[in-house]
Amino acid sequence: MKKNCLSILLKRGWICGSIICLAACGPVHRFTRVKNVPREYVRNYSAEGVKAPRSLSLFKHDPWIVFANEPGTTYLSPSGKNEMRSVNYMDAFLVIKRKGDWLQLIQYDPAILKNGKLKEWKQARYCGWINRDNLLLTRSGVTDIATGFKNKQVVMPADSAALAEPETYFVDDSVKLFKDTDLTQEAGRIPFYGIVYPYQASADKGCVLVADRPKLDADSIGGMPVGWIDRRLLTEIGQQLHVDIASLPDSALLFKDSERKDTLTLASDDMRQVWEFAGRHPAIRYSPVLSYRHNDTAFCFRTHVPMPVIDKRESYVLNVNGHPIYYGTFKNKIEKDLQKINLVFVLEGKDKAIDQFPAVVNAIQGLQSQLANDESFSFKFGAVLTFNEPDSREDPICKLTPDYMEFLDFLSDKARNAEKLKPVYGRFGSWSGVRTGVELFNKCRNESNVLVVVGDKGFNSEWADSTLVDRLVENNCRLLGFQLYGGEPDNFNNFVLQIGNMIDCSAPRISRKKRELIVYPEQLRNGNEYAEVNHNTYCLDFPNRSMTQGWLVFPQKNESLELEGLTTAVDSMLLQVKFDNTLLGNSLTRAFEEVGTHRYKLDSTLVDYYHIRKSGVQPILSVLPGVEPGWKLPAAPVVLPDSLSSVTDYYLLVNEEEFKRLRKYVEVPAKLVLDYKYEAVRKKKQAKTDICNCPDDDLSADTEEATIRVKTDSLNIPEYAPTRRVRRQLVRHLLSERNRDKYCKTGRRDFLNMPLSEALQRFTSCPVDYPFFEVYRVKDLRKKEMITDVELDGLIEYFKEKKKLLDEAAGKAFWSNGQTYYWISRDLLP
Repeated sequence: MKKNCLSILLKRGWICGSIICLAACGPVHRFTRVKNVPREYVRNYSAEGVKAPRSLSLFKHDPWIVFANEPGTTYLSPSGKNEMRSVNYMDAFLVIKRKGDWLQLIQYDPAILKNGKLKEWKQARYCGWINRDNLLLTRSGVTDIATGFKNKQVVMPADSAALAEPETYFVDDSVKLFKDTDLTQEAGRIPFYGIVYPYQASADKGCVLVADRPKLDADSIGGMPVGWIDRRLLTEIGQQLHVDIASLPDSALLFKDSERKDTLTLASDDMRQVWEFAGRHPAIRYSPVLSYRHNDTAFCFRTHVPMPVIDKRESYVLNVNGHPIYYGTFKNKIEKDLQKINLVFVLEGKDKAIDQFPAVVNAIQGLQSQLANDESFSFKFGAVLTFNEPDSREDPICKLTPDYMEFLDFLSDKARNAEKLKPVYGRFGSWSGVRTGVELFNKCRNESNVLVVVGDKGFNSEWADSTLVDRLVENNCRLLGFQLYGGEPDNFNNFVLQIGNMIDCSAPRISRKKRELIVYPEQLRNGNEYAEVNHNTYCLDFPNRSMTQGWLVFPQKNESLELEGLTTAVDSMLLQVKFDNTLLGNSLTRAFEEVGTHRYKLDSTLVDYYHIRKSGVQPILSVLPGVEPGWKLPAAPVVLPDSLSSVTDYYLLVNEEEFKRLRKYVEVPAKLVLDYKYEAVRKKKQAKTDICNCPDDDLSADTEEATIRVKTDSLNIPEYAPTRRVRRQLVRHLLSERNRDKYCKTGRRDFLNMPLSEALQRFTSCPVDYPFFEVYRVKDLRKKEMITDVELDGLIEYFKEKKKLLDEAAGKAFWSNGQTYYWISRDLLP
């Protein structure tokens, strides 16, 4: 019996073993496992071979996904002899086995994975073996080993060799990306000044594999700009920390030629050109801080400044009057002025205007979507009223402000007190509201100024005051008149006639001033004729029969005008102004491209730095016609005394993920709340007591009632409830972030003994010069004897203020290479 059972078990074991052996014969079977990402490829540290600490490793089942870094082939065995199949550039694979420098792969497919494990092994496509040199072994961009932040680079030449053969590297204002290290097969393009992340260097270190984001996504790799680029086309910008070189002393920056022999002298005009050039390109607005060092007496760092490749300062075009417009004046003055529009509303009237004032404010409120969401133009808003509260000591004027809500709050506050508003006599005379509105433009005369006059009655003449017209012309004002009510008396007619006369008299003179910005005769018009838009709505027929803008809207006799017409007229006029300014800017740009290029030359600093021969710039312009190409001018190490650190303007360049992390870091301490001690206070209360049931014989008696108030000490300082829990939470938060993504760890004890300034700099990478943080250490937060409850409360309020500033900065992003970035000033950081 026992022999029969043993025989049956042996047969069954033999059958199961045979099945297992047969199932395991193929390269992919039910026992195949996808390898997890090795620690050396989790963070892709800048030092080769360095493994990420185990605490920083990703979750356990993170599959090892690799990419083909150039077209090639796989092999049947890890010998490189028998080819199996060809692979395309950036094909994604899963690693199932590792043998020396060879990896066994299957095609990446998210459908065959579940929680990082291979589940649908029957659907897996086996690809064979490939050498690791032909693969990108990580999905992470290069990480700095000291800070734990991703290295960033900007596409800007760091060597003159790339400029000698521009057609090889550039095309249509972009830089070419390639599929191989020989730079022969084009893989895509990336914008000049685009921010990129390095992933891998070629064997000879001459090329770098870059992408537009810090981590690759295998599911969308086909639509991402990823490719090899010549290292000489990339400029290092570190990880985050930058500096505004304008905040450094003049003697701090020293430049030498590429051989470090001769000193290059940059005059103040040259440095001003550097600031203006950098300011036109958001990605290089500030200079990177590299290798920052700091001790008790001094701090030092390396940096460089962006310089233009082409010197356009001597280039000019002639306007229709025959006067020259220099390129520098166009880029630094004219172009910026054309992007600025100032809008002032003048409520010129008395009783009728006051009655309809709340409705007018409501109509102006409806313009917010058109005014506050235009990225091509910057707006400022103002208002002037000819009525006010009788007891108000402030003039009813809102000066120009870029904050639309501040402007709207001013009008709304007045509208809520509409029943108290009275016309202001004496101070305001004939069209004094308009005069005051024009004066608001005194400091921005070359910008586009729009004056919207809302009222009902004019004054004792059909003609406008010539001095007022002169002021309109001097301040480059476009005028829109809107009459609320059309009455019978002549002064109602005079509103329309006088506003119309202001437009008629100012338009020809403004047009003559505009000729100084016009370079093409077809933009000239002989007169300024009106066009009828709707019944009783007229505007200067721009651009067909007028060179400027002006609108006049009025109702029928004894009728009021619908305020919807006000928003329509203002919106239409602003569209005309935008079109006018865009046309002028584009025309000047085209003129310089067509006519002014023959005066372009290589920048003299570039020639002196590289000791190259002056040559023509036409080959560069042919491939970069719409870009101002720049290059990197390295500076000698900057060494400054410690006393200047607090006045140095530092900035962080952060991407969307880094910005969210920064906000979260500040948000946690900002949410902490300290409570006070409270005490009950008994107050005496006067109560009436009826003595003899007689109404006139009421006497007062004292009773007591209890109230709660904050308990204070002898100095009237509030006493706090126990703060131990809050202190512990704050210290725990700082400890939890001390080693985030860092290879070089800091121990708990060492971190607690750090000054708060050093602890915060470890996270933000920005120097901290706030005296409070320099005096106290992290562990002092635990001790009430070191940091009092009052100081702790002030510290939490400090973090709340920083959180508010960072929240406001969320709307001030710029885009580079399709990704979102932020410049964060040190004033926004703890």
